[in-house]
Amino acid sequence: MLRCKPLSLEKLSRSLLNVDFVKRWYIAKSNWEFDKLDPDQVEYAANDAFAGIEIFKHLANRLKPRNYWNFTNADFMAIMSEIQYLLDRGFSKDTPITLSQDIPITRLQFCPLVSEPHYYNVALLSHKDYLLAAPNGRPLCVVSKSKGKWYLQERLGEKIKSEAFTIRLYNQPFAEENGYWLTSNQHECVVCGQKDAFVSKDVVPSEYRMHFPLITQFFTSSDVLHLCPKCNVSDIISDIRIRTALSQKCDAPYSFDQVTEVKTAAETLLTDDNAISTGKRNHLKTILSTHFEEGYIDHQRIVEASNQYSDWPEYEHGEKVVNKFQTEFGGLKELEIFWRNNFVADMKPKNLPSFWNWPIDWKYKPEVIRVVA
Repeated sequence: MLRCKPLSLEKLSRSLLNVDFVKRWYIAKSNWEFDKLDPDQVEYAANDAFAGIEIFKHLANRLKPRNYWNFTNADFMAIMSEIQYLLDRGFSKDTPITLSQDIPITRLQFCPLVSEPHYYNVALLSHKDYLLAAPNGRPLCVVSKSKGKWYLQERLGEKIKSEAFTIRLYNQPFAEENGYWLTSNQHECVVCGQKDAFVSKDVVPSEYRMHFPLITQFFTSSDVLHLCPKCNVSDIISDIRIRTALSQKCDAPYSFDQVTEVKTAAETLLTDDNAISTGKRNHLKTILSTHFEEGYIDHQRIVEASNQYSDWPEYEHGEKVVNKFQTEFGGLKELEIFWRNNFVADMKPKNLPSFWNWPIDWKYKPEVIRVVA
């Protein structure tokens, strides 16, 4: 009906909602028959339930467009009447499922929606970009020229001749309410300005973000910056320094991502030392010296690093850091500010996008969670 792959709840959350959340195997396999569940089980079940509801709303909006943020009981009943025959079926069986009736499916444009009027200067658009507008003319988002042509070929909108590079959609779209999407998609390195930078950087790494309340993960579009490969090498070193500082500040073990980086660097130096360039060798040694906070790394230290950190806990660092900030260091907003400030201090970016200076307080306000939930 919607041509979606039958994925797990975790993978559907990632692919449809762009949301990651921790699903630990030992909680899934724990005893769920107790009269009283422990807090980890309650959180696990609540996240599953919440993710399932949001996935249902997302798919329902693809089938029948509606106001996503005001999904009413009437909306629920309307969609249920059309998918009733699909309920309680054994989808694991190798039997094709066909539509029992012809269901008219209204095309829905998937582009971000802004809640307030934005005045967008079309002159700021790259010659490779198109601006999508709602039926009422309100600017929605910037897409590539090829994607703009796709909208025209699929007859989802019309090109407005009076306004260069603008396509007006026929139907009201649904997506995240965030003006971030009105920024031109030039993929410019935020540090040095190199064009077509293809390394995406999460300002707050996913190992921390996945422990945030699930609802806050819906508002991370502007959490992604672009780096060129050269600047990304420097950023890796910066991230190790920041993670080490967080480990010390929050009395947490080293980050799993960090020790993996360190172990890989040490093993590479031991096995391929003669095959790698001087620049690469220096970078790998810098990873080790930053991690161990030592100015000089000798062969013995490299051997020790290659043998350390076996069976390192994958989630404990991020979970402890997030919990510490929630309970002792002013909340999750302060953790995001910590990463943002350290990125600026270490990398000294010269080309930060306009959305970098937008307020972030609203993402962590309780009323936002109540409205969306």
